[in-house]
Amino acid sequence: MTASHLVDDDDTCYRPKRQRYTIMNQHYYNFDCFNCVVDMEIQEFGDLFNEINTGLLQNMLAFNPYDSFSKFDASKLMRLCELYPYDFDNGDKIVLASQLGLYIDSVRKDERFANMKGIANLARVMVETKKDISFHLVYR
Repeated sequence: MTASHLVDDDDTCYRPKRQRYTIMNQHYYNFDCFNCVVDMEIQEFGDLFNEINTGLLQNMLAFNPYDSFSKFDASKLMRLCELYPYDFDNGDKIVLASQLGLYIDSVRKDERFANMKGIANLARVMVETKKDISFHLVYR
């Protein structure tokens, strides 16, 4: 049975193989079709964002400057540097662990870092305040 057989001129939709009841076309398109499209989008996002990409995004959230770094988590940031083994050797990881604690204390006390919207603004202000030099591994 094709879709044209399911629709009458009076804006009602009859659904075969289910309990026989009449629903309006608007209801059919708002719920049944919409849910199908949303399910396809969720599947596509799942294909695009595999476990590694999802972990990368979750770890980057720990560096989000929004709300005075309320999501700051040094352990997630340390996991983030493990995803870049060519950028951080074992010595850098040890120094980075100590720099992260000092860095977060420093920026939470500095008004120039308050109410930031994203990592791009954070990088710009780090350069302006020369914190990219003091905390070069955090900036990296």
